[in-house]
Amino acid sequence: MRIWIAGAGGIGCVLGGRLLEHATADVTFVDTWAEHVDAMNERGLTVDYPGETRHFTVNAFHLTALERAPRPDVVLLCVKSYQTAEVVRAVAPFLSAGAYVVSLQNAINEDAIAEIVGSERTVGAIVLFDGALIGPAHASQIRTKPLVIGELNGSVTARLETLSSLLRSSVPIVLSTNIWGEL
Repeated sequence: MRIWIAGAGGIGCVLGGRLLEHATADVTFVDTWAEHVDAMNERGLTVDYPGETRHFTVNAFHLTALERAPRPDVVLLCVKSYQTAEVVRAVAPFLSAGAYVVSLQNAINEDAIAEIVGSERTVGAIVLFDGALIGPAHASQIRTKPLVIGELNGSVTARLETLSSLLRSSVPIVLSTNIWGEL
């Protein structure tokens, strides 16, 4: 499975690092900050997790260079709310046929995402773990808590189960049948 971490800030880097660590997916980082993207490509990504510091070799692309990136099956959207429409519009043309976007934003942006890619390609989430970007190619995490994910229509689908299995080795997962209520 190919995952784009769209928004390589604290949350994106913390989760992306864990995905790389457990080799559960082919992870590509996408960001709007050119200095950060260049630093990750040149020297890798360092993440300070509770009790350990990890270093990862990563593939990172600036939002304007996505034509060179492998097409994603899943986009984990980790940008600030004000960047939602810009970033989703930029990644939408590169989504493979069955690809979808998961909002890891802790704001109610699912409607904005669905307006661009469709509600059938949008999954909601609540991020309970933390992450902070310290500087280019360096992030940290203090507490490890779950990620709550759910389909917008409340069903537990095969893709939600697949996503849960994919992410579970990296972060505790809670499946929700009421993601709108959770949000």
